[in-house]
Amino acid sequence: MKRIFCTDQQWRYYSCKPFLEHKIPTLDDAVIEIEKRSLADEYIAVCLKESNKLIGELFNKKEEPETYSIGWNFNAK
Repeated sequence: MKRIFCTDQQWRYYSCKPFLEHKIPTLDDAVIEIEKRSLADEYIAVCLKESNKLIGELFNKKEEPETYSIGWNFNAK
């Protein structure tokens, strides 16, 4: 599993415009959020095998009592 979120500038921009409540208002806020996600167990980066380009993420959210939701955000380009 790849956990590096902070090396791809294009993905940082993409993080400013993802789906629903994951929207991040500015590029600077996206950089901060990506650094947090790189340390969190709830997020997994998704990269292209050939180029190592970061294209999205998988995530999970624990909901009480014993329910988990899973989701994903991918760059549309």
